[in-house]
Amino acid sequence: MPTKASEISTVDCAGQHVGEVYAQQTLDDVLFPGRSQTKDRAADWCTGDEFTDFVGTGFGGSSLDVVTYVPSKESWAAKDRTVSCVVTDPAGPTTGSLAHAYR
Repeated sequence: MPTKASEISTVDCAGQHVGEVYAQQTLDDVLFPGRSQTKDRAADWCTGDEFTDFVGTGFGGSSLDVVTYVPSKESWAAKDRTVSCVVTDPAGPTTGSLAHAYR
């Protein structure tokens, strides 16, 4: 998995891929809340209802994993406030969408 959102390539889910963006949220804080707080908020949001609605089962009972991409202090200053939630399969690359995978 890429470590920065800018390193992500867009591919069709019909082909083989290692992750699928299933939710994005724009944070509305005026000041950068800090890397740790931003990552914690993203993790809570990405593994909550957004995950359940997309995958069809709660994160705690799922065999899938989540990677979050959050703004850095530098990108925040450039008005990037987007949190991205990516679902992955620890077993390896997948083909087809993980939407309603129920696992």
